[in-house]
Amino acid sequence: MKQTIKHTAICLACALATARGTYGAAGEYAENLDFSKTVSVTYSDGSATIVNNAGSGVSISKNGADITVESSVEGVEYILSGTSSSGSFNIGGVPACMLTLNGLMLSAAYSPAITAATTNGCYLVLNDDTRNILTDGLLYQEDIPGAIYSAGPLAISGDGELALNVQGPGHGIYSPTNIWIQGGDIYVSGTAKDALHVGGTFQMDNGTLKLAADSDGIDADRISINGGNIEITSRPDNVDGIKCDGDMAVNGGNLSLTIKGDRSKGIACGGNLEINKGVMALLISGNVYLKQETNLTSTAYIDPKYCTGISCDGNMTLNDGSIVMTHSGIAGKGISIDGNMIINDGAIDIAASGGASSTFTNEELSTDLASTDCVKVDGSLSILGGSIELFSTGNGGDGISAGGDMVFGTVGITNAPFIRSETTGQKVQVSSSDYANPKAASCEGSVTINGGTIVLTTANDGGEGLESKADITINGGHLTVSAYDDGIQAASDSLDSLITINDGTIFVTASGNGEGIESKGNMVINGGHIEITAGDDCINVTTGQNSGTLTVNGGTIYAYSSDNDGLDSNGNMYINGGFIIASGTSSPEESLDSNTGLYLNGGIVVGTAGSGFMCPVSSQNGYCSLLYSSTLSAGTIIQVQVNGTDSLVYEIPRNWSTAYLLYSSSDLTTGTSGTILTGGTVTGGTEFHGYYTGATVTGGTQATTFTISSTGLTTIGGSTGGGGTRPPRW
Repeated sequence: MKQTIKHTAICLACALATARGTYGAAGEYAENLDFSKTVSVTYSDGSATIVNNAGSGVSISKNGADITVESSVEGVEYILSGTSSSGSFNIGGVPACMLTLNGLMLSAAYSPAITAATTNGCYLVLNDDTRNILTDGLLYQEDIPGAIYSAGPLAISGDGELALNVQGPGHGIYSPTNIWIQGGDIYVSGTAKDALHVGGTFQMDNGTLKLAADSDGIDADRISINGGNIEITSRPDNVDGIKCDGDMAVNGGNLSLTIKGDRSKGIACGGNLEINKGVMALLISGNVYLKQETNLTSTAYIDPKYCTGISCDGNMTLNDGSIVMTHSGIAGKGISIDGNMIINDGAIDIAASGGASSTFTNEELSTDLASTDCVKVDGSLSILGGSIELFSTGNGGDGISAGGDMVFGTVGITNAPFIRSETTGQKVQVSSSDYANPKAASCEGSVTINGGTIVLTTANDGGEGLESKADITINGGHLTVSAYDDGIQAASDSLDSLITINDGTIFVTASGNGEGIESKGNMVINGGHIEITAGDDCINVTTGQNSGTLTVNGGTIYAYSSDNDGLDSNGNMYINGGFIIASGTSSPEESLDSNTGLYLNGGIVVGTAGSGFMCPVSSQNGYCSLLYSSTLSAGTIIQVQVNGTDSLVYEIPRNWSTAYLLYSSSDLTTGTSGTILTGGTVTGGTEFHGYYTGATVTGGTQATTFTISSTGLTTIGGSTGGGGTRPPRW
């Protein structure tokens, strides 16, 4: 019978970059080639019936059910059918052949079930609606591996089924050149080596692969997946679901990988990995492997080898497509990239739950341990679009880490990317003085946030939100950080760090004893909307190598510290513009704290704390400020009136033995007289963390009057204010 080819045309010569003439002239397809000559082989027990319609150029020998063909004829289709428990098919020669499996049940005794040794390759067609089962022999030469062995390129197509039972020492399907799967349902189980081993390029456009092996599922020099379904289950240690020695591209299709072995990998790419489309689902449960090194007195662990969902030695680019991964192994890595990673679009969803490893000695001969990372990039990481959701519950585990710079979003694009990184594990003690702290996002280089929505969360002691070992620049976007320890930190080990905030909406909560936003160097705030609640300082600038200056030129800042200062600078602090509400805790903590000098040069500042200022407070441009102290309970409404009009209406946020209110505004000028009232009732208007605009206040009691006689800070005291009409604000 003549096989009707229903699958999409195949051109191995051009698409697999093989030599010209492999399957005919470059640019030709299988269905355009002339396979009008036929040879049929029908197996029956220990024999086979052969009908040769191809002529004398096809030489066929038979030894029981072992069939050997030598062909010099172009365009011959070999139709194989029937059943034999001790048979094989072996074809040699130069011309490409077409092998059509039409309900073939073939078990070899001492060889691969099918050997295609034709120089110019083989088209293997699975006839429509047929089931074909091939079993290799238990014993045969290991240098001729595979239940199906093709010496040249191999193309598999059709709408039938192919099941391979591999008993021998080889692979399921092997070609030293290229394999192209265009169709069919192919099942490979129990191989001693790889399920599919390709010396050149593996390409899949359609069909289904279900693979299980004691080694790699697919092993090739280059891989291109354009469509179809691939399902791989891997149980042994130190093997890969898909192993690519060079570059790999995923342009479509569905990949489902289950990896259970220690130090094994779902996808191991030795070159660059590009994902343009498709769906990848990975279930990973293998653990990290620590090599034991034993001497006469002790045993130590060294040289960790990780179980990783996706590993790439080069660069990885995600342009579209979906990656969903669950990793439960100890110190597992979700995605680990040695080079750079760029995410332009698509979706990544990783849930990692494995704990930390035992301690080991690292390359620097220091004590270290391995913990779980959802995304780990040794180079730079750019997330410019797409949706990224990362959840790590293991102790010491990180959501995102990069060895180089990290960039989130694109300037001018507000709706992308969406990034959520959450860690809920505890910190882990590495040595007497060192801990592995879980981090939602961290990098050794600089961080730049240009746009998008970014949510970073840690839940337990030691958990840190966003950390850079260099500089942080925020140009836009919506950033929400909820951390137990520091929310946002730039801390270089050798140079002054710089945090620059130009725009964006930033919400930070440091629920433990951490700082909200901290720079070990300098910080400049030019704009944006910032709200911070923290146990320690809300904004903190510590002295780095040469500096420790905080400069605010614009933006809106709300800072509420439960145990320390609102804004704290170990060097000078310059407030040149913007709108600031800052609340520090009891004495000696302050609303705005500078070790060397606080310069109030512009903007609006409303600061409350349990103490005044221990540093010089002045202005560089004649700006005026007011410091008022009194006993005011939480919820008290305080008014600062200038020329009979409310300049400030503010609700005291908490109780101090003595409350100190700092107010700086352009309403205060030299020669201005005013009145401070307390205890009124507010109606109407708009409220922002106790600051009212456009409100009506009634019933207030005059506490004191004041006159601004000089530039800089004017300090006044007043009587005890009355109770407030609002509940305490924490």
